[in-house]
Amino acid sequence: MFVLNQLKAFLLLLVSVCLLVESVNAQAVYVFHICLDPPGDALSDGYKADRDSLLSSFSSKAADSTFYNDTLNNGVYGLFLCRGDVSNSACRACVTAAGEDIRNRCSNNASAVIWYDQCLLRYSNATFFGIPETARRVFMYNVGNNTTPDEPDAGALGIIYTLVANAPYSELMYGADDATVMGGSQSRYGLVQCTRDISSDDCRRCLLKLTDDIPRCCQGKRGWRILAPSCYIRYEDYLFYEQPVLPPPPAAPPAPPTGD
Repeated sequence: MFVLNQLKAFLLLLVSVCLLVESVNAQAVYVFHICLDPPGDALSDGYKADRDSLLSSFSSKAADSTFYNDTLNNGVYGLFLCRGDVSNSACRACVTAAGEDIRNRCSNNASAVIWYDQCLLRYSNATFFGIPETARRVFMYNVGNNTTPDEPDAGALGIIYTLVANAPYSELMYGADDATVMGGSQSRYGLVQCTRDISSDDCRRCLLKLTDDIPRCCQGKRGWRILAPSCYIRYEDYLFYEQPVLPPPPAAPPAPPTGD
């Protein structure tokens, strides 16, 4: 009986830990937003209703998809994109929060985009599907985390350029990787992603446009992001994405039979 009670306690603890991990993974963290046109009273009630309906529908779509775009009758175009490493539940939580947030922050704007840590969401009264957008870019960096003269980051930044070259041609238009610096004593982490309404070549051009900004905004910083409506880049001195689970090693071959 004592062993059975111990087993029950262990299983209860395991379930609690799993629920806690899932809860942490599902937290939605706001990053930035842009209300793309001046607010006004010109938005029709039909447009507002369709916009709100489209944003609300994204929550259910995100339960089983990390990217979705759609349009409704009154000329509302919208999409969401979840980061390539997040779970379905985290994607849905992020898209739900972002949809509610952008509706409040940009209620009288015909177009807007919002970035969360694990997703982005965008809507407009003009079609933008298939058109890479980099004109409106956001630069964010850690002002208290500059590299030192003894810690050049040129080698570590190589991961960004490698990701930019390869990620656009992957299924999710997403890539993440790490590199070691300071003689292998520290690590740096990079991530790039594009919205999947644009082509692979346009994704690459979108990301290359963002890399053009690195020398003037972010070079020498340990942590930074460059955000655009169609693509984004992130670089940090800590692991901020989920690493893929490695498959177990193959089983050892059976020993050959021995003679009597």
